[in-house]
Formats: sequence, C-alpha cells, structure tokens
Amino acid sequence: MLEVLKNKKKAILSNKNEHFSYEIVKRLGISDYFVKVLGEDGAGVKESAPKSIVGLINLTNSDISKTVMIR
Repeated sequence: MLEVLKNKKKAILSNKNEHFSYEIVKRLGISDYFVKVLGEDGAGVKESAPKSIVGLINLTNSDISKTVMIR
C-alpha cells in the first residue's frame, strides 16, 4: 500500500512518544514514505482528537479537503 501511495503525502499521528514512534517507523524501514511522524508529545493532545489531526494537516501544509485518515 505504501508503494502504491508513494507519490502522495503521508504522515503518522501516534499516541506514543514522538521519538519512540519515529524509531519504530525507521526500524520498519518505512520512514522515507512519510513526511512527518507526530507523537503525543509533539501534538499536545490525544491522537484521535480533531485538534491533533488538524494540527498535523497544517504542519504538513496539506489541504484538509483532500485529506484521508486511516485508523
């Protein structure tokens, strides 16, 4: 799926610590697929909170009308 979507901007929003989340993504060998990995300490609120999702959309300069969230 990541390969199919390689030309689309992707980010991760996690309820884990940001550094720990990035390390997981890095060790899985998929960090190049994502423009941002945002953890609870970077977001300031829980992962599913609309404020965090909108914050991540803004951080990645994305268009909210063209954004899809996969949970």
